[in-house]
Amino acid sequence: MNDALLNGEGFEMEFRLLHQYGHYIWLRFVAKVTTDPRTNEKVVQGILNNVTRTKLAEISYKKRGSLLEAISLLSLKMMDDDQLDSSIQQLLNKLGESFEVSRIYLFRNAHDQVQGKFMSSQIMEWTDGTVEPQIDNEDMISFDFVENGFMSWVDELSMGRPVLGNVRDFPASVKTVLTAQEIKSILVVPVFVAGEWWGQLGFDECRVERTWLEDDVTLLTAAANLIGNALEKYRLNSAIANSESRYRNAFNTTTEGMLLLDKSGEIRSCNDAAAALLQMEQEEFTQWLTNGSVADEWTWLNADGTVVKSGDHPLLDAVKERKSLSNVTLGLQSAGQQVKWLRFNISVLMDKKKKEETGLLISFADITTEIELKQELATTKQQVRARVEGLQERMKRDLGLLSGYMRLQQLYSDDRASAALKSSQSKVNAMVLAPETIYTNGEFTPSQFSHYLDKICRATIANTKAANTTITCSVEGELAGLSESNMITLASIVNELVGNACTHSFKNQREGLILVGLKTQGDYHVLEMEDDGNGFPESTNKNSSSSLSMAFVKSLVTLLNGAMTIESNKGTKIIITFPKGKK
Repeated sequence: MNDALLNGEGFEMEFRLLHQYGHYIWLRFVAKVTTDPRTNEKVVQGILNNVTRTKLAEISYKKRGSLLEAISLLSLKMMDDDQLDSSIQQLLNKLGESFEVSRIYLFRNAHDQVQGKFMSSQIMEWTDGTVEPQIDNEDMISFDFVENGFMSWVDELSMGRPVLGNVRDFPASVKTVLTAQEIKSILVVPVFVAGEWWGQLGFDECRVERTWLEDDVTLLTAAANLIGNALEKYRLNSAIANSESRYRNAFNTTTEGMLLLDKSGEIRSCNDAAAALLQMEQEEFTQWLTNGSVADEWTWLNADGTVVKSGDHPLLDAVKERKSLSNVTLGLQSAGQQVKWLRFNISVLMDKKKKEETGLLISFADITTEIELKQELATTKQQVRARVEGLQERMKRDLGLLSGYMRLQQLYSDDRASAALKSSQSKVNAMVLAPETIYTNGEFTPSQFSHYLDKICRATIANTKAANTTITCSVEGELAGLSESNMITLASIVNELVGNACTHSFKNQREGLILVGLKTQGDYHVLEMEDDGNGFPESTNKNSSSSLSMAFVKSLVTLLNGAMTIESNKGTKIIITFPKGKK
């Protein structure tokens, strides 16, 4: 004003005042110099206008321009992932200068799975030079939000909402942490990466309390989203790079032959294993794949040993027709060499976005040793089968003679001896049935066990039941994974129990029913046998029966490492449980 009075010239000026509630008011003063008619002195007259709204719009515009410039900078830097940290730091610098804050920082979240805690650590920072940096503050490393009273912040930020305000308005626990860093006003916006709350971007005002405008929140949230997008791209690029590295490593180090063909059938990649297995040059194999010529010294064989006919080669057909091939076995023999057996697979490669074919991947493995072992095993099986069949025949013949001898002895024995011989004959019959039932073509077949038991039950009933009694037996279920030794032991138990039932349970009955059930429960096999006979007499302790027959059954159950329970009411029910692993 003094200058205006001296020069006699008017002027315009703008200035701002800090409001008691923490925001600024912008004023514009337009003045001119004139003469006071009463005193004849020069005076300054002017108009003072509140231009806060216009000024805030200008500031917001400048902030947006600054942010767009920062976004452009970061977007360019994002093209080079190695510069990502530097790009984010430059963004923080630009934001700090544009928004006139004291401090800006980036925190990254982590979950301590051992202690079950949610932590966050400061990883980047910018300051205006007037406040103390916090990047080296140990309290800001693995900062526990919940333990330090910031649970409400977790709720807000994790839902994508900002946290803002003056420190004096926050709870005491929060105020203590923020005041220690000389913060008077704060704005924190969340950073999300691929939909996951990754961290937060914070803005501190340490000079005065500040009212955060809606435009401030919007622009700074956009900056946080930009950082999240950059981090997501970096994560994806890293995953792609790692995937490509693993693919190249697997392609070059696998023992399988790998050939990568483009759409025209040209081989673009050929690993060392492919060259070693085929024992041919890449050009030679490429020419053969495309037109089937050149390699006249090769002889291709089908899996059955016959020569592959000219014009009917499965590999050439698949390449020509651009189709997949799965587990095709072919023999390859070059002049003067032994046959090398290879198993081929062909996959059609597609560009999922463009939905078009990009080439073929041919993989193959040397299975010569596998083929030779299978041939040796087949020969050995034939030899073993012939021996087993011979043993079965001799055993069946010898046991049949023994059974006939026992039947003959019964004719010349008293009732007690005849009953004992009859019981022994039943056991021998069970042994006779075993070879022809549980061995099919000389091989052990546990799936035949219920059929085997049914035969035993019928034969035992025929040999031991009273002449005027009709007894029916039914066998249901199967036992998965039953071993050969357990099968024969269990059959002996059933034979003994059925014989007991026929002898003792159906006295004075015209009809009887025996049910045999087989099932597997978890790690245990279960045999249940139930009849509708007379049951055990009340004076008999069924679980401690000292009869020779039950003692024999108990000894067989012990061999199975099992347990037996007996229930007797109207009829008798016997349950035997034993572990599957017992051999």
